[in-house]
Amino acid sequence: MLNEKVKLFNLKDLFDEVHATQTLHEAKGDLILKILKKRNIPKSKALMVGDNYFWDYKSARDKGIDAILVETEHHTRKNPVVRGIKMKIKMLSGLLQFI
Repeated sequence: MLNEKVKLFNLKDLFDEVHATQTLHEAKGDLILKILKKRNIPKSKALMVGDNYFWDYKSARDKGIDAILVETEHHTRKNPVVRGIKMKIKMLSGLLQFI
């Protein structure tokens, strides 16, 4: 299903790999660590960019991986802690200020 979405939105040329996680927030951080280890990439050289505080931002930060939250009105309203996060962007072009 994930690969179908990547294909549907014409994103396949942007990614070398696509991964999905189990239905636990913590599973994503563990998967990120597994992929980094497999690729021999230190956590200090990794950056998680995602639009969900729990699934993306927090799961990476809990494992010691830098993260940037793509801020959406839905997630900000749903989780007020998002307002205090400094590493967040509204559009992907905002990534340039962090890399």
